[in-house]
Amino acid sequence: MALGHIASRPDLLGRYLDLTGLRPDGLRQAASEPGFLAGTLSFLLAHEPDLFDFAEAAKLHPEEVVEAARQLGAKELPQVG
Repeated sequence: MALGHIASRPDLLGRYLDLTGLRPDGLRQAASEPGFLAGTLSFLLAHEPDLFDFAEAAKLHPEEVVEAARQLGAKELPQVG
């Protein structure tokens, strides 16, 4: 859901690709790599407006996104609330 959310917003996708160094045609392959999902959630967590936008779109509480990132092994998780 997180990657789909990012991909549906061109400005967010551009920033994601710039920060990760990925290319659009390499996303599918990268998604199968360990740590990819944690990194994708970390990207959303790094900017609170992105986190809240994703959480709303996914019908999740922001704390659930943080918890998912934690369970996937993401580091430096923000306090939300």
